[in-house]
Amino acid sequence: VEHRSAPPLGLHAMAANEDFDVVEVSLEPGDGLLLYTDGVVEARDKNHQMFGEDRLQDLLERESTSGHEPAEVLRRLVHLILEHNPEGLRDDASTMFLRWDHAAQGRR
Repeated sequence: VEHRSAPPLGLHAMAANEDFDVVEVSLEPGDGLLLYTDGVVEARDKNHQMFGEDRLQDLLERESTSGHEPAEVLRRLVHLILEHNPEGLRDDASTMFLRWDHAAQGRR
């Protein structure tokens, strides 16, 4: 589901003059959620081109059908970021990937 980007968590007050949509998304078994800091998409190559959200989305779309474990998805993401930025990261590039693997059994 595509939505307009909003400020990072905790920084909404800095953009108080802008309106942002509150979006609710229902997840199902097999769905994943990637949380990341700005250093991931702002990692720059030797020509100062950012890694960007498009490249990140492309990786996630490919990985969504791969069946790889979340740790492997993150490993591939980190390698892609470091390949894009061979001089080393200059900003925090933290990630967390969560995936709902199984529906709860016997919950009432």
